[in-house]
Amino acid sequence: MIQNSSFLEDKDILTEQDKLSETFFRVAKVLIGLTNIPMDYNDIYNYLNDNGCSVEYSPETFNKYLNTLRVLGLIIEKDKDKFTLFNFLTQVVLNEDEIKAFKNLEKSILIYGTNKNIKMFFELKKRILKYFDSNTRSNLNCYSEQELITEKGFLVKLYEQFCEDGQRIKVRYKDEIYTVEPKSLSYSGDNVYLNCINVRNLTAKKFNLCNIILIEKLPTKNSIGAISCNVTFKLSGKLAKIYCLKTNEDVIEKSSDKLIVKSDNEDWEYLAKRLARYQNLCTILQPKEFKEYFKNYLERIFDVYKD
Repeated sequence: MIQNSSFLEDKDILTEQDKLSETFFRVAKVLIGLTNIPMDYNDIYNYLNDNGCSVEYSPETFNKYLNTLRVLGLIIEKDKDKFTLFNFLTQVVLNEDEIKAFKNLEKSILIYGTNKNIKMFFELKKRILKYFDSNTRSNLNCYSEQELITEKGFLVKLYEQFCEDGQRIKVRYKDEIYTVEPKSLSYSGDNVYLNCINVRNLTAKKFNLCNIILIEKLPTKNSIGAISCNVTFKLSGKLAKIYCLKTNEDVIEKSSDKLIVKSDNEDWEYLAKRLARYQNLCTILQPKEFKEYFKNYLERIFDVYKD
């Protein structure tokens, strides 16, 4: 009898340990879930069941899990029925220079970024803020409204909207009038460019955003799909070995002293300006139209120095 009693007691102890282990596992799962998104009771129930924890739906039980996490020092607050985790067990402390660098990055994204860039950044920031200490979080979230408003930032948002709307626009650029279909924005250094299709000749056109004068937004929707306007050029000598392809370029042929590159739908003005810098190490192969354009471009430069 004594042996049987001892056996039952050991069994009861193991059962309690199993229960504690299972509870700990569920609490840990709730913590992992909260590090990703705010959750209400229903979200917690679904998250636990989806991750291998079979559990009865019980707000009382879930509150015990949340209170256990709070006892560990985690700040979990309820807002509109959602529980949000505001810190983590390990707290990262940033110094003044690190905080300044982070804020400068964020300001640049808020001022010049597209809606997609901004949304992605804030999703990232939401996830990482909880790992900082309270002083760092406070500093990272402190801005004056004036810091986030610039003329260039307004232009970025305006022309991004034109691209999203798929609406033709008429603009003045370098004393010429263009009717274009805006497609996307691109960035190079401190400059932001609007990439379009010139409706008149179906060629790629790129405008520096700060030099565009908007004339009107036309009632016509974009109707031109992908265009094919490729330029092929040959690079030789040392340049062929060290040349770095641009995002819209592909290698057609390569050898020890020669590189043939195809540039896809690049604005001819910007392409000619870039290729001219390569001097006699660059030869335009095709099309004939760009060869003529390139010659005229160089002649206009030489004309400046004629007596």
